[in-house]
Amino acid sequence: MINGIPGTQNETRNLRRLAAQKQLYSEAKNVQGLQILVSTPAVIVWSVVALFVPAVKVYAALWACLATLADVLFFSPLIKAKKASAAKIQEEFDCEVLDLPWSDCKLGEHPEPELVSNYRRQAERDRELTAFRDWYPILAGEVPLHIGRLICQRSSCWWDRTLREKYSRASLAILLAGMVVIVVLAMLSGATVSNLIVAVLLLQPSIILAVKAYREHVDAASNADRLRRSAEMLWRRSVSGQLASEESRHEARLLQNEIYDHRAKSPLVFDWLYKRMRAGTETQMLDGAAELVEEYKRLRPQSMPSSENPGEM
Repeated sequence: MINGIPGTQNETRNLRRLAAQKQLYSEAKNVQGLQILVSTPAVIVWSVVALFVPAVKVYAALWACLATLADVLFFSPLIKAKKASAAKIQEEFDCEVLDLPWSDCKLGEHPEPELVSNYRRQAERDRELTAFRDWYPILAGEVPLHIGRLICQRSSCWWDRTLREKYSRASLAILLAGMVVIVVLAMLSGATVSNLIVAVLLLQPSIILAVKAYREHVDAASNADRLRRSAEMLWRRSVSGQLASEESRHEARLLQNEIYDHRAKSPLVFDWLYKRMRAGTETQMLDGAAELVEEYKRLRPQSMPSSENPGEM
């Protein structure tokens, strides 16, 4: 290996950081799951019951209002706080693995050790933390550090964009399916047009939540793709020699600021979907990284260190 990315990312302290951010994201997803339960299935049940028992409409409307308030006052702020903490821990991981300076202006203080200790809950399931090994493509270690760093950043952005594109399509399909179910049930029950309108209005929290999730993931996918293109541009400038290694490192730090913001502000993806998509998507990501490594070796063979001196940059 020419640079230390593959080894550094698998050191115990960095695996613990990844496990801790995973735990925080999982906690945020649990809160989001409760948020969806309150705003979607419960509201749908109220709406269906209101079609057959008109007397409960007022209670259904009250539940819809309370669900909206709970979203604004409790669920969303808590999710936001946990995402921000997880993103900062992952930033600490990236700074050490990719050899980037910590940006005090952007990030403030480092995460507290007690926050990172959240890794222990993940370790109860996976003592060796094997699920977090080889976070970035191992092949990124076969090129100089300033090149491998950009390959890792680009891979991260590509992964995120792909995940969110699939998630946004799934959320839209669920929203449309839910509305169709309500309309069909209303027609089968012989409900009047006014009752049907009331039922749809009672679904407002669910519709708002689904549309919001769809738009947020579409926007996040677009932003991740923008960051991917930025990483590729820096990679090409570095490969062509337009950027020296230190200049490339400086530009990579600026890009990392954008990646941190993206992680802290982007909507969550549930673990079950992440696990379902991981195998195929990970293979594509590794193939993409391999192509960039091979292209670098083809374009800059003279800059590759000899086998007698593998540490030379």
